[in-house]
Amino acid sequence: MRGVGGLGKLLLGVLTLLGIPCVQSEEHHIWRLLIAAEGIHGYRAIGMVNDYCIGFYSSDTRKITILHDWIWDAVGPEYVLKKAKDSKNYYEQSMEVREICIQLFNHTIGVHTLQVQVSCEMRGDTAIRGLFQYLYDGQVFVTYDAETGTWIAAVTEAIPLKQFMDTKIMWLAYVKSYHETECIENLKKFIQHGKHVLEQKVPPEVRVLIRHSTDGADILRCHVTGFYPRDIDVTWVRDGWTTMVETWSSGILPNHDKTYQIRKTLEIDPKDGHTYACVVNHSSLQKPIEKTASVSTGSWILGLSAAGITILFLLGLGLAGFLIWKKKQNLNADEKKDRAPLSASNSR
Repeated sequence: MRGVGGLGKLLLGVLTLLGIPCVQSEEHHIWRLLIAAEGIHGYRAIGMVNDYCIGFYSSDTRKITILHDWIWDAVGPEYVLKKAKDSKNYYEQSMEVREICIQLFNHTIGVHTLQVQVSCEMRGDTAIRGLFQYLYDGQVFVTYDAETGTWIAAVTEAIPLKQFMDTKIMWLAYVKSYHETECIENLKKFIQHGKHVLEQKVPPEVRVLIRHSTDGADILRCHVTGFYPRDIDVTWVRDGWTTMVETWSSGILPNHDKTYQIRKTLEIDPKDGHTYACVVNHSSLQKPIEKTASVSTGSWILGLSAAGITILFLLGLGLAGFLIWKKKQNLNADEKKDRAPLSASNSR
């Protein structure tokens, strides 16, 4: 997500909150177009196709920044210019909603945010889902209901806002049009022009490390990184068939190069006699990657703590210093032996 700064964090926060993975599923062929926006003192928005950032808007510049040439090919410069002008209206409408939320909660001090999430999904060429909702301070507040063409209050406090927004006929008409038509049409164009990028696949790199804990247990860590798309399955397996529940998981995290990583750990008894493997399944792989943890033979070396490595390093330096000193002592002794006969002959 290079070039979007804090807006990328906004998007990841919204997706995490809603529990919506921003992925393309190989099995179901689901495509998603998502627009996430935030308003505090200004208005910022970001556009995504699945987990691929396509552009962003800031009310400071009043411009839409397109990140890829194929987006221009998909919608054309006139559409982008029109959306940049429309964004002023979106900003004003969002700030109005935010002010109502502040009044409803009597928030007279502090910083409070309003977020807007708009998305649509297709399976193959068929539209399957759409979403248009507002979040206040990270909580879903009102959601558009396509069946009734009205807003639904997600919490009791949002009822007055829902009633107010139902009176905004022109805004409701726009939401209905974008929700049912414009979003899907744009998504189809983006897929058509950007499939060479959106369908790229990068296989993961997998490493298994072992660390000893102070209570005598072994901590197995599986680090999977560098994969794309985001969807991945990482599991610990005992003796080749028993699936284990990991002790801890980092969740899927972004790398700087637009790939992803995940880490999972498993705590075991090193004397239990079982073998453990990290099994990784990803759409880029013809078959799963399986990395076995060598508990009995490799755990001591792999499991050295930072303090242990430091001690070994210092011992190595000390040994090297002693050997150098010893060598100098031997050279000095040899030199004295060589001088002794010469001194004796000169004395005569």
